[in-house]
Amino acid sequence: MAPQPLSTLKAMARCFAILAFLLFLTGSTWGKAAFLPPAELTRKADVIALVDLDEPEAVATSDPLESPSPAGYYRKKAQARVVERIRGDIPDRFVIYGDEAFICAQCTLSKGRFLAFLTRKGDFWVGTNWHLSLRPIKGDQVEWGAADSPTWHFVFRKKDEVIAEIRAWLAKVPNR
Repeated sequence: MAPQPLSTLKAMARCFAILAFLLFLTGSTWGKAAFLPPAELTRKADVIALVDLDEPEAVATSDPLESPSPAGYYRKKAQARVVERIRGDIPDRFVIYGDEAFICAQCTLSKGRFLAFLTRKGDFWVGTNWHLSLRPIKGDQVEWGAADSPTWHFVFRKKDEVIAEIRAWLAKVPNR
């Protein structure tokens, strides 16, 4: 007995829809740019510090697909000075690399004071999680997630309140 053509088309359409849905769900896990919630960003960072960045300067780069070193991935670098350490060990003065060649996910460098979440990649200090890595500071406030939100709903909050929140999260995480 041959299947009905209409029922075959419906079954194929259902299979295709299910397959497309599953590919959609798993596709996001293959991407390079994961945007971590505040507590996870805090947990993953090697260093958390308040830093002053000088005006960024261009880095001589090669094609990032051909470069054997991380230098090919970063288009800018900036001199940084530590104002206050919250977690980790980092020199008082260091260079941070950013403005990655991967345009969908960049740690954009600019002059100013930031709450920095940094990771060591070889000889390079880079942002832990793209554009979330350098949180701007204005006066006594830092751009951070709203207190009642587990995700990134950005608001300017008192710097001391944000640092206390970060330290509370760090108290729950084993030392690295």
